[in-house]
Amino acid sequence: KEREGERQRGRERGPLLAMGAARAMLLMLGHAAAFQAVGHLPALRTPHGPRMVAGGSLDGGGGDLAGGTDRKRNAQLEKLRKMYAAPHIVFSETTFSSDTAPLEPETSNMGLIPDLHIFSSDKPLLPHHQATINIWQPEYTLMFSSLLTLTEPHYYLHIFQPDDDEPAADADEKSDEQDLAAERKEPPLIGTLTRVVYHRRETDQRLTLVVQGLARAVITRATQRQPYVRADVQLLPDHESLLTAAFAVRRFIRTSAATPAAFAASKPSSRRKLTMAVAAAETESCFAYEALGLSIGPTGTIASLNQFNASDAALGAMQRANPNVNAEAVIRTVPMGPSTQFPKDSTQKRSRGRDLDDEDDGQFEGTCALEFLKAADQEASAASITLNFSDDGESRDEKEAEEEARTTLNALEVQLWLELDDLVLAVNNYWRAAHRGRQIKFPTQILGLLPPPPDLGWPSDFQPVHERARLMQVWGKTGNRGVDWVWGRPISFVPVDKSYPDRRRAERLSWVVWQVIAGERMTLTSDDGWHLQEVLDSQSTADRLRLALLRMRTLKAGLVEEPEEVTNELERLFNQPNQPTRSRNPSDGLLKSDGPLNPSYGWPAPFEEPRNRPDGPREIP
Repeated sequence: KEREGERQRGRERGPLLAMGAARAMLLMLGHAAAFQAVGHLPALRTPHGPRMVAGGSLDGGGGDLAGGTDRKRNAQLEKLRKMYAAPHIVFSETTFSSDTAPLEPETSNMGLIPDLHIFSSDKPLLPHHQATINIWQPEYTLMFSSLLTLTEPHYYLHIFQPDDDEPAADADEKSDEQDLAAERKEPPLIGTLTRVVYHRRETDQRLTLVVQGLARAVITRATQRQPYVRADVQLLPDHESLLTAAFAVRRFIRTSAATPAAFAASKPSSRRKLTMAVAAAETESCFAYEALGLSIGPTGTIASLNQFNASDAALGAMQRANPNVNAEAVIRTVPMGPSTQFPKDSTQKRSRGRDLDDEDDGQFEGTCALEFLKAADQEASAASITLNFSDDGESRDEKEAEEEARTTLNALEVQLWLELDDLVLAVNNYWRAAHRGRQIKFPTQILGLLPPPPDLGWPSDFQPVHERARLMQVWGKTGNRGVDWVWGRPISFVPVDKSYPDRRRAERLSWVVWQVIAGERMTLTSDDGWHLQEVLDSQSTADRLRLALLRMRTLKAGLVEEPEEVTNELERLFNQPNQPTRSRNPSDGLLKSDGPLNPSYGWPAPFEEPRNRPDGPREIP
């Protein structure tokens, strides 16, 4: 009877699918690909691949109700293929993406990825997170099928597009929060550069994907709208990475004085381009180390966070990406326009009154990337005003500025670990007092990011230190290869390498900590997805760490007001962190113009920097 009911529902949907590709695509906007939690997947049965069962979307159903026998749906998909796909496309059944060859940085494009596929969902995917996606909507089935026929790596941009199902309030009754939500109806342009690491075609023509978030990126220009969106995408490093690159560019200018290259690099717009090139080269070179081909959890299931790749090739690529070492090689490969190659009269003005030295920023114009670059360049300029150099020609002021930024990040990093440990301890103490045999533990991928102890040391009852020490013993027995030779499978704990920059370690922590603190009870805004979009929009690692601290303090306060609800939510986050979601319409309302686009709303206001917790009582003011 259940099978007959599914067939009947499939027959009822048949007339919709017979209306033609364009009409049917618009009618099916409410049904989209399910963005499913990786924690719900069964364990790996063989070393060749996961045994995965993709779930449905949140609105019920999701997928082909006729089990692949709906001839009208299949005909629609085939029609879309003939209309938009190349005739040589071959759809493979099951494929793992290769991670043996580290990605070589494209230094000449300054982090610009042209004509990238865009996938929109009602929940954002953050960098350094891993998830599974169930694709059944014809447009997205076509998009990913076409993407997977291209040469690896298979990149796309994951964009968050919220639901618009809530009824509108009266104009007189709108609160400030509702006004802010109304301003945010425009979809954001900042998303996550994502890589497909595994795909399998199901018998009913659905696609099951495992994807990894790699880095933040922003849409700069739309290139296609039908049957799915494609756009030019720019990598968007954090302020700390851009500042390090800006200092490296200025050192190049000083050491290459009176050369054509130094003259070209001295212009403000040229400095910004070179800054982005150096920062993007570092980001791309770290992809191989920061994301293993397929990350496996401690129980053999697919992990929710990317694991470090401890291979020699990945480590070598990461170490060579250091801007203090690699900047000059990157700078000399960046193409410059003719106007920046030859000296001009400095008194000559442009018709609109701007100096010739302030040339057009090209691909950054009209995007938040330009604002990020200007902020980094201005801070680097402020530290380079005084001629305070050491004997080896290094600027003392620049070193002090870099050290100050490093100290700030380290203080926030330590504070986050202390408060996260307090939160876990508070939940476990609540369950212990209620005589329940439940507890939550730190995910192993997060424990690998534990920084060196502060000057006064960690508190004696600081649990992450003890957990990490236990995992380090297991790591030592594997020969530092990340494989448990007893069970013949990868282990889930990979400690951060000593050569990994402290700045990038803090940046990675600011992304992955949301794995265990972001959930349905996101009280800082009315919608948890928009709150996570603000995490993506944060200009710096420090701002993102402060957002995480505010979120943890909200959860800690909730333990007093609603202890049962908060503890259950945290248990779900720590043990089964992600929830199913669905994709959005691939073409409606995402990109409104072909020209440069601006951010849909402003950036988060700066937060008050939290105080370090003294070694002693665990209460936090």
